[in-house]
Amino acid sequence: YQISAPFTNKLLMHRPLFRSAVLMYQREFALRLCAKPGDELYCRLSLNTALLAEVQHLIKVGKNNFKPPPKVESSVVRITPRGTPPPINYVEWDGLIRLAFGRKNKTLGAIFRQKDVIDILCRNYNTHKTVVGGAAILPAFNPAAMDEDDDMAADAPKKLGNFGPGGFAKPAKKGAGAGADDAMTEDGGSMATDEAKQAILQVLEAAGMDQMRSAKMDVDHFLALLNAFNMRGFHFS
Repeated sequence: YQISAPFTNKLLMHRPLFRSAVLMYQREFALRLCAKPGDELYCRLSLNTALLAEVQHLIKVGKNNFKPPPKVESSVVRITPRGTPPPINYVEWDGLIRLAFGRKNKTLGAIFRQKDVIDILCRNYNTHKTVVGGAAILPAFNPAAMDEDDDMAADAPKKLGNFGPGGFAKPAKKGAGAGADDAMTEDGGSMATDEAKQAILQVLEAAGMDQMRSAKMDVDHFLALLNAFNMRGFHFS
């Protein structure tokens, strides 16, 4: 039970894909694994699992079925892989959902209006512009980057440093290779905070998600949101 999260992660990453797996977990972990959007226990674990597999709760197993009886109840679930993983960069996916689930009951508009969120997205924007000469890119899917630290703990706020490179990159310079988006940069090459905020909120509004809450969003919502930010040049890693 103590290795439920990393064990499940390795199972979902296993190749070739297995047909299905029937496993017993501590009940609270199992319920988080099976939780759907809108459920009280819906969390990053639920979303990450739903990205790669379908999970069905089979039976409850009471602690009195064991000798000596443990202090926790158990549940048996069936995990069925979905097949080929979506062509995304999981580091970016993880960055987005860490941010979104830090306050899963707040609207995305409120989350992305926070100054520290805007600052980190600005730095990531400038970093990617420096690397690719102004073009927004969507890196390849990287299953090995899947997070293993999501467990049964409540969805406590995560420090923003967990999802972005912070200040590791120098500001992008103006000059050759600059694209149309350079109109949004200041003299020093960094994206202006006010203009960045406007661009970020435009992404949310265009996607129709500014008033949505992570607690009620499914995999398709987050895939669409990640793609919308990437297409605009914003990245989460």
